[in-house]
Amino acid sequence: MNGTGARLAAEGIQVRFGGLTVISDVSLMLEKGEILGLIGPNGAGKTTFVNVLSGFQRPNAGQVRLGAQDVTPWKPAQRARAGLVRTFQAVRLFSGLTVLENVEIAALAQGLPRAEARQRSMDTLRDLELAPHAAAIASSLPYGLERRVGIARALVMAPDFILLDEPAAGLNEAEGDELLASIRAIRDRHGCGVLLIEHNMRIVFGLCDRVHVLRSGATIAEGTPDHVRAQPEVRQAYLGEGER
Repeated sequence: MNGTGARLAAEGIQVRFGGLTVISDVSLMLEKGEILGLIGPNGAGKTTFVNVLSGFQRPNAGQVRLGAQDVTPWKPAQRARAGLVRTFQAVRLFSGLTVLENVEIAALAQGLPRAEARQRSMDTLRDLELAPHAAAIASSLPYGLERRVGIARALVMAPDFILLDEPAAGLNEAEGDELLASIRAIRDRHGCGVLLIEHNMRIVFGLCDRVHVLRSGATIAEGTPDHVRAQPEVRQAYLGEGER
């Protein structure tokens, strides 16, 4: 862990693209050791909000803080070194490299010596039950394993906070269960905070301590899964489209 602070906080975030307001005055807080779900219909602003948290999108207003540190001006690489990392919907592994080499590259990018980077990479693969696949060429992996290797690349950076952007997209139920166990392991073994952006409600409500709901770029509910599930506005805006 990087020790930047026990809390990731976004305060009053607003994002505009031309005359269109995509995020409107959204605040969110994530503690280390907590799993927070971020849900909402397509176009609700979830990925834009995660881009703000991770430094890929500058907000028009508001602030992102790691502990007491204002990181709003920081680039993504600076935030990653400070303990805030993310995955992407498109995994984009280095297809000609092994699973271990894909994870090791991320560890080397953190400035670790080669031997330490390799050891940490193997430890991370073991944590996610990927060690049997360490020597496999990335292009040979089934889709579910590919997505878990993407998480391993983020986790090897020893983050305080990890943002997972739709990690269950395209997975079948068995693969989703494996992913759910992997995310629990991230929290339980590493103590980092996890922000889970996900459409699969079975995973969200089975895994998250709290859930934050966006609609049209604004917060419409936040609280425990049971509290959020019971809100009529949430059911109308999102869950009513059909839980899966």
